[in-house]
Amino acid sequence: MDFDALLESSELGLGDREGGEVVTQSMRDLKEAPRFLSEPLLAAYVQGGAMVHRIKAKGGWPAVEALYGDPPRSSEQVLHPEKLGKDLPVDVRFPSLPMRLPTGWTLKEEDVLGEIGIRVLLENWRDPEWPDVAGVHQAAAGWGGDRYGYFTGPGGKGEVLIWRTVWDTAEDAQEFSLAYCESLRVRFPKMKSAPVTRGASDVKTRAWEVEPGRVLSLAVRDREVDVIDATDRSLLDVLRDVAGDGEH
Repeated sequence: MDFDALLESSELGLGDREGGEVVTQSMRDLKEAPRFLSEPLLAAYVQGGAMVHRIKAKGGWPAVEALYGDPPRSSEQVLHPEKLGKDLPVDVRFPSLPMRLPTGWTLKEEDVLGEIGIRVLLENWRDPEWPDVAGVHQAAAGWGGDRYGYFTGPGGKGEVLIWRTVWDTAEDAQEFSLAYCESLRVRFPKMKSAPVTRGASDVKTRAWEVEPGRVLSLAVRDREVDVIDATDRSLLDVLRDVAGDGEH
């Protein structure tokens, strides 16, 4: 999303109107905010407006009014209106995950990134020599569903993030996993490979020490990609078979 273009349009279109300066300043503030916060917020208006325009062009106002009865179920459907009512998001769950973690670990946050969130993640850590944003968008386009859980250890010591993504096809999962690995190399230029305890035979797992005291693993199984980001190396072994253990 081109923040400079949005800022310029707000200055040109609203600068002389009542409240225009407030809107322009708000746009400047958004530009300074982390993209992971600002872009999904703006996407609701920019991408949402584009979706409504496409729906209206195809079916007129009745088609737009129908959205109130059956609104988009995910950011994927906003980005790709042709998927409305067809490509429903997968509801990803980890039913046994709390039982796998050692005693005292507490779930602090649980949510879904969606296709727009994955786009932002890959764009934010894109290789400067890979200027093709369309390629990043393509790597996120096969999104089917996801969920992450952030846990802290006893007394707030220790952290682990478990993130599962489910893709439309195994090829989409591979495409995302490659793009995500590239983003890790940009984000953690000094990361190094870490040993992996092999789990199920149909799960391909890689692991890295991304920085001192922090390890990350990536496991691919058919249409699923699991990421475990932990401050305790032993948790990778405890959670290594989480791939294939969820519900969706």
